[in-house]
Amino acid sequence: MAHSHKHVRGHAGQLRKVVKTMMSSKTGRWSEVFLAIVCACYASTVSAQQVNEQTSKHVTSEPLSSLALQTESKPATRHDAHPVRPLPRPKKGERKPVSDKAVQKKGPSAKLDVSVDGPFDGVGGALYSSPVDPSDTVGAVGRTQYVQWVNQAIAVFDKKTGIMVGKLADGSSLWKNLKKDLKPSICSIFNDGDPVVLYDRAADRWLLTQFAVSGGAPNNPSKPYAQCVAVSNTPDATGTYSLYEFDFENMNDYPKFGVWPDGYYATFNMFQHILPDPDDTNYKFLGARVCVLERAKMLAGEDARMKCFDVADVGGLLPADLDGGDAPPPGSPNYVLGLDLNKNQLDLWTFHVDWNDPTKTTLNGPTSIPGIADFNLPDDVVQQPKTKMLLQTLGDRLMFRLAYRNFSDHEALVATHTVALGASTGLRWYEIRSPGKTPIISQQGTYAPDTTFRWIGSIAMDKAGDILLGYSASSSKVFPAIRITGRAVNDPLGVMRAEQTVTAGERQQPGSNRWGDYASISVDPDDDCSFYFGSEYLQAAPQLSWSTKFVRVRFNSCK
Repeated sequence: MAHSHKHVRGHAGQLRKVVKTMMSSKTGRWSEVFLAIVCACYASTVSAQQVNEQTSKHVTSEPLSSLALQTESKPATRHDAHPVRPLPRPKKGERKPVSDKAVQKKGPSAKLDVSVDGPFDGVGGALYSSPVDPSDTVGAVGRTQYVQWVNQAIAVFDKKTGIMVGKLADGSSLWKNLKKDLKPSICSIFNDGDPVVLYDRAADRWLLTQFAVSGGAPNNPSKPYAQCVAVSNTPDATGTYSLYEFDFENMNDYPKFGVWPDGYYATFNMFQHILPDPDDTNYKFLGARVCVLERAKMLAGEDARMKCFDVADVGGLLPADLDGGDAPPPGSPNYVLGLDLNKNQLDLWTFHVDWNDPTKTTLNGPTSIPGIADFNLPDDVVQQPKTKMLLQTLGDRLMFRLAYRNFSDHEALVATHTVALGASTGLRWYEIRSPGKTPIISQQGTYAPDTTFRWIGSIAMDKAGDILLGYSASSSKVFPAIRITGRAVNDPLGVMRAEQTVTAGERQQPGSNRWGDYASISVDPDDDCSFYFGSEYLQAAPQLSWSTKFVRVRFNSCK
């Protein structure tokens, strides 16, 4: 249970008295060990402060299929989307380079034994020339459909044929029926992106969400920031949605969501906007906010609550997102994972919600997961052919999603992030087991078979335990491309097989360093074997913005 600052000061004083007494005693090292345990337990209870809950009214949307793209609202000139706010990291010189002992020593010789369908054309390019960089490519697969959302448009596709169903729509148009104080909600006004699409397999519903943060900019600082959330009323993604708007007093940057039986869990990087700021660049990092939304109410189309904790000086957290047909063990908390940039480690929190008794809603942690191999943090160094423009790596955070799966004999999480390897970058990935007991690293690896830059990864696991890793790849000789690698469940631990190119890039991006900011893999609920991976690339036509593809991949051994 979270403590107020007053309680924290009181407990700290009591601890100081205990420390003084124990250190003056003759109990020696056992006292020190006991003290370390006490301090660790104390730290886990005060690392987060609970934020007052809020309730969002709901309304029903128009069918998504009726919301046509408003092309006249698009600016004529290209520009960067809201910048991804960097997280605090060690200053140059504070950390010496380390040896990455998780690098896959031998080049992968085994061919990736998969069946590949597609790639299919996603939103972008000739279908939709976005005015902003990057694409924020995200998508999820359901029973019959694949839903993709990019900056700043959303579309539904037939998952077997890849053909678009219905119309392309502006993201914010979904919230046009939502009002606050009889005025249009900011979710219906600002089409700001950072979208997330998830399929709730147990309920056979869709979760769509993006932030609305332009209202907090200098042009209108009196309006709040918001997270816009929509939950479908039926399994058909082209139908109607229950709409919600949750307000934030500071900027709720880089939102990420996960589906769990007792709620929809979310994480944000929180920034305070320091005014006046005519260039919209002066933001102070506050830490992470970890929230849970009332899933049962949202699925019923009713007003719903959100409960949150603030975690100071921490950012880039991800909530666990449930894959597969087996729910977590009864009463399991949601798992929240973060990357500690100062200590080269992974930290795990457990988030338990009690919708009936607020005092029993807890965020406990962090627990440092032992055995993480050292890694080096990458700068924005990704090279491209025929330009000096270096692309962003977003190496200061874990990449979407934190995929969770419950097997008959163990629970598993898989995660990935970008690391530096000499002058290049590679992908560090992990399989974490027993997150609800004593979390351990079952396996890890750094995938970098050559000096090509690999970054913006996404990872997931099928029902057999096979792992697919999708990412972007680029170099001074290779245009930014979409690639995949992976491993079968019986392959040697920590080893990925030879990569495959999904879509080769056709030109460089000279005008912006924004790339990504994320990609996404989801698993087909029908067979629990087929992965759907979507990301961005560039077509040869210079008049087009970025384009996207999504592909269906299945390990041939998964039955």
